[in-house]
Amino acid sequence: MLKQLSRLLLSCLLAWWASGLFPLARAEEPRLLTGETPFSPQHLALLDDATLNAVCMIGPRVLYAVGEQGVIRKSEDAGQTWRFLPSPVTCRWHSLCFLTDRIGWIAGGNLTVDGRESRGCLLQTLDGGESWTVQSPLEMGMLHAVRFFDMQHGIVCGESTASGLAGIWRTSDGGKTWQGMQSAEPMQWRTGAFSLNGGGVVAGSRGRVALVGGNRILVDRSLTESYRGIRSLTLDETAAGWMVGDGGLVRYSPAGAAWQDPPGALPAELKTLYDFRAVARVEQSVWLAGHPGSAIWMSQDGGRTWQARATGGTVPLNSLHFADSLHGCAVGELGTILLTSDGGLTWSNAARQTRRLALLQFSPRASESSFLLTARYAGHAGYRVGIVALCDNPLAATNLDRVAEDLRLQQGVNLTGGHVGRASWALPLDLPELDLRRESLLARWNRSTDDQLADLVLSHLVRDLRVYRPDVVVIDLPPENDQASQLMRSALDNAIRAAGDSTWLVEQQQYAALGPWKVPRVFERSRIGRGGEVLLESDDYLAGLDQSARMAAGPAYLQLHGSLTALPSAESFQLVNRSDLPGPLRLADLFTGIILAPGGAARRATFIEESPRSQAGAALAREQRNFSALVRTRLHDEQQAAQMIAQLNQVVGRSPGSQAVQQLLELAEQYRRNAQWDYYDAVLMQAIENYPDEPATGLAAVQLLQLWTSREMTQLRLSNRNTSVVSRQIDSARLSEELEAFLSEATEEPASQVIVPVVREESRAAALTPGSKLERSAWESTWQQRALVVYRFLERTSPELARGPDVQLPLASLYRDRGARLGVQGVFQQYLHDSGRDEKDRSLLQQFAEVEFWLQSRAGITPRRYLPCYAVSQAPYLDGLLSDECWQQADEIRLRVASRFSAAGLESLERPIVMLGYDAEYFYLAGSFPRHPALPVELPRREGRRHDADLTGQDRLQIAIDLDRDYQSSLVLEVDQRGFTRDTCWLDAGWDPEWFVACQGDERHWRVELAIPLAELSRERPVRANETWGLSVSRILPGIGVQSWGEQQGDVPERASFGVLQFR
Repeated sequence: MLKQLSRLLLSCLLAWWASGLFPLARAEEPRLLTGETPFSPQHLALLDDATLNAVCMIGPRVLYAVGEQGVIRKSEDAGQTWRFLPSPVTCRWHSLCFLTDRIGWIAGGNLTVDGRESRGCLLQTLDGGESWTVQSPLEMGMLHAVRFFDMQHGIVCGESTASGLAGIWRTSDGGKTWQGMQSAEPMQWRTGAFSLNGGGVVAGSRGRVALVGGNRILVDRSLTESYRGIRSLTLDETAAGWMVGDGGLVRYSPAGAAWQDPPGALPAELKTLYDFRAVARVEQSVWLAGHPGSAIWMSQDGGRTWQARATGGTVPLNSLHFADSLHGCAVGELGTILLTSDGGLTWSNAARQTRRLALLQFSPRASESSFLLTARYAGHAGYRVGIVALCDNPLAATNLDRVAEDLRLQQGVNLTGGHVGRASWALPLDLPELDLRRESLLARWNRSTDDQLADLVLSHLVRDLRVYRPDVVVIDLPPENDQASQLMRSALDNAIRAAGDSTWLVEQQQYAALGPWKVPRVFERSRIGRGGEVLLESDDYLAGLDQSARMAAGPAYLQLHGSLTALPSAESFQLVNRSDLPGPLRLADLFTGIILAPGGAARRATFIEESPRSQAGAALAREQRNFSALVRTRLHDEQQAAQMIAQLNQVVGRSPGSQAVQQLLELAEQYRRNAQWDYYDAVLMQAIENYPDEPATGLAAVQLLQLWTSREMTQLRLSNRNTSVVSRQIDSARLSEELEAFLSEATEEPASQVIVPVVREESRAAALTPGSKLERSAWESTWQQRALVVYRFLERTSPELARGPDVQLPLASLYRDRGARLGVQGVFQQYLHDSGRDEKDRSLLQQFAEVEFWLQSRAGITPRRYLPCYAVSQAPYLDGLLSDECWQQADEIRLRVASRFSAAGLESLERPIVMLGYDAEYFYLAGSFPRHPALPVELPRREGRRHDADLTGQDRLQIAIDLDRDYQSSLVLEVDQRGFTRDTCWLDAGWDPEWFVACQGDERHWRVELAIPLAELSRERPVRANETWGLSVSRILPGIGVQSWGEQQGDVPERASFGVLQFR
């Protein structure tokens, strides 16, 4: 009965959606905000110490500064007093440009709730910031630089989007419309400088620099800074300019010439001490600032001689601007504002307070940061808290639409009320499983630091401690097999001792005015919540945020992981070093016995008080804790799981909308882990039906659309479906009519209409044959119909999500499956831009689009991402020798180095060979792989083989088959040099197909032959002529790199991995 109830719920929810009985949220229209908007004391405290990213002076008296948490500040008395300006949107502001003291623009943006994409935002004011209008088209990513030349012509640059890969947009009508420039690959520009003729320079992470002229972008190859990011640029009307960045990077260009070292050398010690973030120039005077912010370097003779001028503070500075050669301003972290009226010889602090952090967390990776900690001590108690991620993980952003990890880390910190979120540039984890191999890891890091690994790591860690001067430092307990974490833990132990010793790294005092800092307390964090003297539970109620720690930290974990899987139930902290007080001390929290007054140097003003509202919040937190416990106990019981679905509204409905959606997403994730797909559907459907206005609801809608359009997941679900307990009345004729009517108009805006579920479920007992053709077709059609309804929902509520490739490519696969050719063409037409370029210079989505149109017409040159698979006349004998006739006649596929980060020398090695074939029963694959001298040789063996073996650390072949070419879901099969195998079906690791493997090897090569039953891959058997799949074939060399047919970067298939396989 409970199963019947749950399935009835599924159908009812569909009917509610389709009939429009629940309200549809509207995208927020640009608003004009006028007059003074009162800020609450809590909001003022948050804005007061928010990081400032940019400053602009209009003459010596009028200044504007913008930054994180949506802060906009203005001074009209040369920076002596400042006021906060209201704005119609809350964004992270990175840049500003003013033509007069009244007319200007500020640029920035935000990230989507799952951190997968960024959204740009641009505000204009005509009255000195008293009111603002929004000028932000959907196709813009987060903006980092803005320049208007007059009231009509302007340019912005920043993060790329699917429709704006270049990350640069121009306007010629005052911001009413914007035109994006074109690029073959996604660009992430962090700074830009432009002259009045519209030309300029843009730059970003990993030393990437490009010249901008007209509608062309020319990447400058003269720089070889592979790891150091460029953070700031300045350019005058003669094209002379300066650029600065990580690792003490300073370059200048005299009158448009190539970038070169400055005329006068800066001290060599700055390369391991400074990360410059800002540069300003007036005539022959140049100023440099960054991390640390304790000194600003200046030259009064065009860079021939340099001197450091102390600022009186230590926290990093992000922006410099001078109104003339005397009057300047610098802004940075913790709301720091510094002023000079003598050309930078002396600096004064506008806040008259030198700020620092109370708590600093060192995390090996950004994804391992504790946002429970930030929510508890920053958001709730007001302590100033920062996170430093010690390793850079570019593989976390290899998908086309993935935002760089440092932006997501800062977003997570902002969401939990924290202050500093920074990812190191010097220690990349940019090769698959690099962190598991110590020798490869050290070799990689020595290359990235120019063989100065030990000196640079120690200098950076000691610098951070002396800059932020925390009372509490939190470090991680390193896992046993994590070489990166173990190396970082050892380095941190040394750095904590050295930071408090004035005889260590004396150059930091000499060149940056950084004195020693002895850390009072050091805690070791256990992410499993066991042991330790202080326990932080996710269900703890935080009165300062009026919610539990779990609810407060959840959005931050979504930013770094795209889901709530990493949100821990508890974390424990063990005191490992204490110098503040002698004798034993019973710890209630990390700050027991440390007095930090609200409003002081290390703590913002806090306003925590008991009230009826806080009592209600605490009661709600207890209900949420009980619900989480109930989920854990009932999840594996079919009847109780169904009962929980029926009670969701009663349990979740009392929470605020954002918290309710988070609870539903957590529950859905639990069902996903257990492969309980009906309940997964039902939970996400409730989020959409009950909370359409919540931003996270768009994430639920995208997940449902991807699941319902995935042929791989449809096959998997139908193969396990038991349908004998419920009767279904299927109106096949009306189903076909409704779907075809929609699909035939796939390129037009569909008319609003009531859609009745095609599968009606009743609670009376009846049966259809499980797995019958009628039953399978009905469920598949119903899921496709639901996907179309969800797409309409996204078009109305989140048009930017609906237009993204995560939705458009699955939608195209649905159209293709239903024979809606116009719909497929409509999707891919939007990705066709400049077909005159060489194929290698075209964007990934354009390459996909060209393959799709070529498949329909067969006109022109065969695309690079196309691969034919020919039938074999005789099946191979699987022995791993590759001597069969079919392999002698097969075309060889040579795998190439795919990762731009691959270890040196991989390109010169012999390239692996892969061959394909098929017959009526099987899909065959054979491959030969030359061994890499840096990897251990393990010969094939039969004993010890088991299904879904752990292949970590093994040289292996990975095949991903995308049956419907949605470039989202796929069947993944892997085999390593031992002959061990593993297989998964996208979201479901429980997929267990039967396939056959033969493996042979010697000291020089290892070889495999595979026979995969077509019945295990596709419901179509035998394969139809011209049937087309997506295919990825990659060889993973742990700690070394990837060799691939596509362009795979890491150890999991990604969109760039795939091409098209067609059976001929």
